[in-house]
Amino acid sequence: MDWTKAKNILIAAFLVTNLFLLVMLYGGQQGRVSSAVSDQYVAQTIQFLEEQNIELRTELPLTAPSLSSVTVEYHFFSPREMAETVLGEDLIRLDMNTYENDRGRLTVSEEKILIYQKKEQGNILANLDEEKLVTIASDFLKTYDLYLEGLQLEQIYFGVEPEYQEDPLHKLVYQQTYQERFIGESYVNIYIGSHGIVAVEALLLEKIRSIGEGAAGHTMISAPEALLRTVKQIQDYHTSDGPAVITEVLPGYYFPLTRQTIAEGDPIESGTAVPAWKIVLKDGKTFYQEAF
Repeated sequence: MDWTKAKNILIAAFLVTNLFLLVMLYGGQQGRVSSAVSDQYVAQTIQFLEEQNIELRTELPLTAPSLSSVTVEYHFFSPREMAETVLGEDLIRLDMNTYENDRGRLTVSEEKILIYQKKEQGNILANLDEEKLVTIASDFLKTYDLYLEGLQLEQIYFGVEPEYQEDPLHKLVYQQTYQERFIGESYVNIYIGSHGIVAVEALLLEKIRSIGEGAAGHTMISAPEALLRTVKQIQDYHTSDGPAVITEVLPGYYFPLTRQTIAEGDPIESGTAVPAWKIVLKDGKTFYQEAF
C-alpha cells in the first residue's frame, strides 16, 4: 500500500470535515438569505438546554432577520448639574462624581452611568398596581429629561434588591430601541417601593443611525445557535438547584459598555452597535450574543 498517498487522503478528509464544521458554525453570515430552522433542530436545542438545567418558556424565533450595524453616541451627564436638578440645594460633594444631601445621593461614573438613590420616604402608596408604577416612572423620566429617543418599557420585575433596600420592590426596566428593535446596553432601571421611587440607574444613547442607509444587512445566526453559544454564561450565573428559566429571546443590537478610557483620559464617546440576540432569564438577568 502507498502509505504516503493514504496519509494525504486522510489529511484531506480531515481538513474537509473541519471546514464543513466551521461553515456550519460560523460561515455564510455575509449576505446569507434568512431561512427557517427545522423543527428537529429546535427540538434538539430545547432538549440539550434541558439537559443543561435550562428551561425555555418563550417562543423561539424560527427565522433570523437581516440587520445592518448602527452607530451610537453616549448621552453624557454632568454630575454637579444632575445633582442640583434631582437633589436640589445644600449638596455635599463626596468625590468628583458623587453628591449627597438629605434627599438622596447621586453618582455619575465616566460621565454617562447615572445612579440615584433616594433617602426621603414619602407616604405609603396604596394600590400600587402596574398602571400606577408606570405613571410614577414616566413622571420621573419626563421631569429629568431621560425620555431619550426610542426609550420603551420592556419588563416589570418584583423582588429583593439588597443594594437598595431589604424589602421587595418593583423594578421597571426601560431600554432604547432603533426601528422597533432593542439596543443593549442602553437602559433606565427604576426601582419603586411602597413609599415611591427608591433608586434609578441609567445609561443612555443618542444620535442612533444606521451604517450605510440602503445597504444590504447581514443575516444573523439563528436563535437556537445563539442559545447554544450562551449556555456557559447562563450556567455560570445560575447556580441554584432549579432550572434557569429563559423568558425572552429577541433580535436587535448590542453596544457593549466598556469602562476603558482612551489615552488622554477622556471617556469613550461613541461606537458601533452590532446585530445581536438578547436572552432574558425569569429574574431579569440579560445576556447578549453577537450574531455573527
